[in-house]
Amino acid sequence: MCSLTPERAALAEYEAFKDMKCEIQVRSILQHAWAEIEHDLGYKTKEAIPVQSQRRFARLAGLLELADDEFRGIRNDLEAYAETVGFQIAKDASKVQIDKDSIAAYLAQDAQLLRLGAQMAAYEARELAAEDPEPYAGSLAVWLTYAGLETIQDVQQAVEDEAELMIKYHQRHIALLRASGLAQKGVLPKSHVPFRLGLVLIARRGEPSDIIAGIKKAGYSVVNDEEFAQSAVSALLEVEATP
Repeated sequence: MCSLTPERAALAEYEAFKDMKCEIQVRSILQHAWAEIEHDLGYKTKEAIPVQSQRRFARLAGLLELADDEFRGIRNDLEAYAETVGFQIAKDASKVQIDKDSIAAYLAQDAQLLRLGAQMAAYEARELAAEDPEPYAGSLAVWLTYAGLETIQDVQQAVEDEAELMIKYHQRHIALLRASGLAQKGVLPKSHVPFRLGLVLIARRGEPSDIIAGIKKAGYSVVNDEEFAQSAVSALLEVEATP
């Protein structure tokens, strides 16, 4: 049972409720749905339900209870996975698929990513962000998968293989964006390194439309996606053509 604290009850706007007590019921969305179904049908007890419908009510109640248990189980599994995926990456990154939680762990602990991020940020006279907003991990997971990568090891290996090109590509692409007035300011998110990797891989296809499709699929916000995509392809062609 709950009631107002003496301090709250002493306030004029709560005086009418100072002696009231209430009960708080906590239930899941599915439990609430079942209660609403029962209420809407107008049956308060099992005995009030027509005999021919009691078995159907029982089956439905069982299904909702099972679904409720499964949703709780999924939530617990996801929470446990998020807590341990960093250790899984350290143990064997080839067995860790790209997803929101694995990308978040990768962004938090990969030393090579931090080094490249610092170089990219320094070129733009920006600081490398200490942390990335959580939505970045989800978008980045979609982006890297769209670029053709499957596991965290794929990301790590591709970053290692393309590190030098990524720096040169970053510098050239930023120069083109600055000339167009599209360059960003403020801190540089750590996710920009794997984002730049994905941009390299997609730009190699040579079709700006592929970059635009990837940007939309991942939910990224770009001021002028057509100009951004065209400059991304042009910058890669220039960099790869330079000895």
